[in-house]
Amino acid sequence: MANNNSLVVNKSVELKQLLTFRIAERLFGIDISAAREVSSEVEYTPVYHVQDEIKGLVNIRGQIYLVLDLHKMLGYEFKEKTSSTKFIIFKENVGESFGVLIDKVGEVVQINSDSIKSIHSSNESNGENVNSKIENLTLGVTKLEDELLVVLNPQKLLSEIVR
Repeated sequence: MANNNSLVVNKSVELKQLLTFRIAERLFGIDISAAREVSSEVEYTPVYHVQDEIKGLVNIRGQIYLVLDLHKMLGYEFKEKTSSTKFIIFKENVGESFGVLIDKVGEVVQINSDSIKSIHSSNESNGENVNSKIENLTLGVTKLEDELLVVLNPQKLLSEIVR
């Protein structure tokens, strides 16, 4: 008879689904559960005398959203809008009525949550000078098949502007 006490229980691996997108030709991602929708509506009304990271306000189906410039927040030059520019709107639990402009939406990828490594620790180990703006807004970085994916923390996006 087999001894039931000798069974090995596999530790469950937490898989995350990330919505990927491009900013300044670099690959970024957010947990898909934080995104409400990806909109093609990128025509916003500028708001003057505010931080450079705030592009303006947009009205989508009667709801007003604050438009954040993710380029500026991450330390990149603003790129003019193109036909592939999109607006990611976040759910209320991330922050009230806001979203970010992105250059191009990618695909949804599934990764093992253990594969996300802190940028701070990788920065120390390989001697690279990581952009401190990116470091403040990220959960970490993970290696995909052919490139690195920087995983952003959507909860920090709005709080970074407000502080």
